[in-house]
Amino acid sequence: AVSAVELSAAVRGIAAERLLVLLDSCHAAGMATSKDSEDEPTLPENYASAALPKGLSDELAQGAGRAVFTSSSGDQLSYVRKYGAMRIYTYHLLEALEGAGNREGETSVRLSDLMGYVSQAVPQTVRIECGAEQTPQFDFQTGDFPVALLRGGKGLPKGGWGEVQRLKQAEAAG
Repeated sequence: AVSAVELSAAVRGIAAERLLVLLDSCHAAGMATSKDSEDEPTLPENYASAALPKGLSDELAQGAGRAVFTSSSGDQLSYVRKYGAMRIYTYHLLEALEGAGNREGETSVRLSDLMGYVSQAVPQTVRIECGAEQTPQFDFQTGDFPVALLRGGKGLPKGGWGEVQRLKQAEAAG
């Protein structure tokens, strides 16, 4: 666990022209729990569950070329996938970094690609798998910029994201 003050200070200390901060956590009592957990989370001594402090996202986004993406609003939980330990937000964020929000031939993932894909996929999956609401939040003081190369800069193949998924399944099958 890291305090909001420590996190904010650490981010302010990063001397980068462009910075993307990704936070996947619940608010208050939802911290460190999955959607299936009936028990209170066990936290180390002297630690307490807490929501992200009001204004932390604004503070983290200070400076040129800075963006902060969070998995949910201040009054929502961040749910775990039905079939695994990974959170739904993280799962869809990783898909977006692989090109799920891009079109065939594009060679990079931009902030706008992440926002577009995650803002649609996360709420839809949470509604279907958990019967709940989770709305990713985006705060930035920058224009759109690339955050990842698609397939080492080769770009998405003909067939786009669907073809990437098919290739991954074929590779996993042996």
